[in-house]
Amino acid sequence: MRIIIVLVFFSTTTLFSQVSEIVNETWYLRYLRINGVNNYVPNDETLILDINEVSGQYTAETNGIVNTFDGSLTFDTVNEILEFTNINVTLFDCLILNCDYENLYFYELLTDQFLTLKSFTYFYYEFSNGKKMLRLTDMFGNNATYSNQPLEEPNPALFRTWYLHSMDADFGKTTYIADYVPPMNPTLTIAEDLSFTGIGFCNEFSGDFIYTSGFLDPYLLLPMNFEETGITCSHHNGFEDNYFYQFSSMDLLYYNVWENPSTGEAGFSFDLMPGFTFNFFNYPVLSVVDNQRFIVSIYPNPASQSLHFTSLLDIESISITSIDGKFLQSLNKGDITGNSIDVSFLPVGIYFLVLETQLSRTVKKFIKQ
Repeated sequence: MRIIIVLVFFSTTTLFSQVSEIVNETWYLRYLRINGVNNYVPNDETLILDINEVSGQYTAETNGIVNTFDGSLTFDTVNEILEFTNINVTLFDCLILNCDYENLYFYELLTDQFLTLKSFTYFYYEFSNGKKMLRLTDMFGNNATYSNQPLEEPNPALFRTWYLHSMDADFGKTTYIADYVPPMNPTLTIAEDLSFTGIGFCNEFSGDFIYTSGFLDPYLLLPMNFEETGITCSHHNGFEDNYFYQFSSMDLLYYNVWENPSTGEAGFSFDLMPGFTFNFFNYPVLSVVDNQRFIVSIYPNPASQSLHFTSLLDIESISITSIDGKFLQSLNKGDITGNSIDVSFLPVGIYFLVLETQLSRTVKKFIKQ
């Protein structure tokens, strides 16, 4: 009996501790999932949820695009349920961009057109990187996911014209754009408003990105409103189908961008599916002769101590960048011993290895375990 009492006490304490963690944070909405579809917060909008406690009474307040939602609520810590006991919604006319998102948030999730009081199961989790997640789910499975950290501004290096250089297959070979005959020069231009344009082989395309952040994957782009000119090309239609699918699928792209401040050279890569990476640089593809010989393999991957590489060309320099584009280490030819580099000093995570010869460059992603 004594063991049972201790376990019940520990469980109850943990549940109340979760409520305390929820109440003591400012929560930033990341996305809504309504009827099985994820709807990410629009660019340039910040929707904040505050839950406060005074003398054992709980209140909540959140903003939309123009209006606000607030109310009183109770916590059922045993069943992890949050229930509103009264609510108020301001009714200002919302006639600007993104008002449809406010309607989705207020009237499809938090309440409805009749201001019905709703209850939500709540899920709280703290990740090892310090990020915290709160998810509120209604009886229909619709939910809102919040982070305790505001969304960082995207790296300004993202906004430019990018030239596709290569495509990596998971544990497979790298396909180089320079190997295609007849030659082509696929591009992707990302503007500061996160609209994008580009060209495949003979078709142009356009669309818009929503920029967001995950809890373990810090930088994400969601392509929307994709359009392309629809011409049947004389060559490389299979390539265009694959390239354009990365944007037309409207699935999240996990991306990395880096820039060398001393040279102005920059790189950008994204994965629609883990391990299948599109690699870009801020300069056009070099000739077939220059590029097709620069084939690099790295192993083991994941690595814990050393990372080995093989190449038919002499490596002039190697750089390691973090997933957020920061240069962590740069080695010139004289600093490279054999065909390996030490990665033991890196924390566990995902990194990029930038290898350069006199004429070309390639980027390889690796995992430090």
